[in-house]
Amino acid sequence: MQKINIDKQAVIFFGLASFLAIELIVLVPWSFKKITILSKKGSELSRKIKSIEADWPNKDKYINDKEKIKSEIKKLREKFITPREESKLLSFISGSSKDFGVAIKSLLPGKLQDYTDTEFGEFKYLPVSVKAKSGFHNFARFLNYLKSSPYFFEVKELSISSGQPYNSIEMILCGAIEEM
Repeated sequence: MQKINIDKQAVIFFGLASFLAIELIVLVPWSFKKITILSKKGSELSRKIKSIEADWPNKDKYINDKEKIKSEIKKLREKFITPREESKLLSFISGSSKDFGVAIKSLLPGKLQDYTDTEFGEFKYLPVSVKAKSGFHNFARFLNYLKSSPYFFEVKELSISSGQPYNSIEMILCGAIEEM
């Protein structure tokens, strides 16, 4: 058997060459990937800083707007009634009608109907069948008042029969109820 003559310089060369090959195959792509990720994070932080610098002078305005929006949301949430306050809604309709010269003959609440589910709660309609007599202008003022009242109302059906001196009115008026 012949003896292989290994030169120290050749071993060092092959060792260095294999180390460089491993570095090129493993470490360089990993480094480029890391550089790319850091570059994306850096540009994202730069955008956020520019946005903050632009918005900082308006900070007080945003705080005031936030408080206004909170109060508006609170007012709107008060327009919903709970299922136990249905009689409150009916008495509101009945009492308000007298202020506008609308004579209610019957006021019959119907069965609760599904309306929508949101992240803020489940909402339902309470249909109320209303039969009344009134002059047309008084009735129009009454409906306008209900629309701007402290409760949510929607007229689903409306039938007006002409008569002297009063019109006969039949309608389905829906109030919004928030399920708790």
